[in-house]
Amino acid sequence: MGDVGKVFMFGFEESVLSLERLKFFKSVGAKNFILFRRNIEHLKENIDILRNEFENPIIAVDCEGGNVRRFKETEEFMFSNMNIGSSFNAGYAEEVYFKCGQLLAKNGINLNLAPVVDIYATEGNVIGIRSFGSSEDLVGEFGKKAILGLHRAGVYACAKHFIGYGKVLEDPHLVLPKSDLDLNELEIALFPFRKVSDITDFIMTAHVIVPIIDELPITFSKKGIDLLKEFFNGVILTDDLEMGGAKVFPIHEIPVKALENGNDMLAVCSNFEIQKEMVHSIERSHINLDSHIEKIESLKEYEKLEDIPLREDYFVTLLKDNGFIPKDNFKFFSFSLFGEVKVEEGIDTIGDFSLDPDEGEIQKIVSQISKGDNVVISVYNVFRHQSQKVLVSKVKEVADKVCVIVAGDPVDRHIFDFVDCIILTFSPLPKIIEKALDVVRGKIEPKGRLPV
Repeated sequence: MGDVGKVFMFGFEESVLSLERLKFFKSVGAKNFILFRRNIEHLKENIDILRNEFENPIIAVDCEGGNVRRFKETEEFMFSNMNIGSSFNAGYAEEVYFKCGQLLAKNGINLNLAPVVDIYATEGNVIGIRSFGSSEDLVGEFGKKAILGLHRAGVYACAKHFIGYGKVLEDPHLVLPKSDLDLNELEIALFPFRKVSDITDFIMTAHVIVPIIDELPITFSKKGIDLLKEFFNGVILTDDLEMGGAKVFPIHEIPVKALENGNDMLAVCSNFEIQKEMVHSIERSHINLDSHIEKIESLKEYEKLEDIPLREDYFVTLLKDNGFIPKDNFKFFSFSLFGEVKVEEGIDTIGDFSLDPDEGEIQKIVSQISKGDNVVISVYNVFRHQSQKVLVSKVKEVADKVCVIVAGDPVDRHIFDFVDCIILTFSPLPKIIEKALDVVRGKIEPKGRLPV
């Protein structure tokens, strides 16, 4: 089967790469792989297999921080791109991504499928806190510094998702979304990709229709990818071709269309039968793969440079405060999502609630609040989970003062104009919510600013 596998990036559903799939990958000349959380649980075993069985493989992960991460260690410092953006200091992006790159390199991983350089263009969009912010200048500069940080650690970078999901409300994992950009918005969306084009190793294409360019999703649009090639000479990688947004052709046509229209590498991240079908369809097509393989194999390894320290600052944004801060005596509760928030002695934690608390859950929490209590509530993406607003409203009816920590998309800030205090972390990770509680207690200054 020759070298056909070299134009694919393969993942695998099993926690440890199976012998059957290993044999297939070897038979097609595979060289590029992606690991997910399911594989990280047996990381050393998987890395040993890939490095022993394949010569100089590219091994990738998605390590963006926030709600897209693979290593538990990143939860202590890599809160989300938007949290980084709230620092308004691009050097911080370089520091965070350098530390991430060090972690990846130490574990045998040499490609981070990051940073996201989609612009946060429409409130409540599908990218949310994965974006650095809504300014093309900020996103471009922070994206560039993030890539420099990865390179400094000896790790390849992939800017994504060309042309951007920042005006999209539907999830491309499930459906094919459309982004109705006008000419001016198109230029803005392109700006960060142009900004990073001279240093990023990969750019990932998005499963999104941009009607001003084509009626096909960018992944399969020659017009769209030709636009990218006007300023980028590196490896063009598709988003996962198993996603709902890629299913615009029969399975056997999907990889052929993606290659014919300008992609160099095809991500097929899970299903073994689909992987085999897509490989065989490329073989049957007799597409000349030489230029794609040459581009991939021309990637040069980066020399690891001296360490740069990660600053000790934590960026929490205080949006509103009507005499709530500082407070030492309050009751705190939070959504259940990515782990328990550890609170200091003296804070009365009255439990977690689900993202969609029902009437019984709401009543149980409200029953634990007395007249005159001060309450801090951490919420997440309330614009999608409206019963959290009901909960906060019911709490406000009883409590003296209420402070809301918005841990997800900043669109939630508009929902809580009736509370006394609003803090934004742009991240649901426990460590940064703990820092927001330090702001409530007056122990640290809120140094973040709203980046959208």
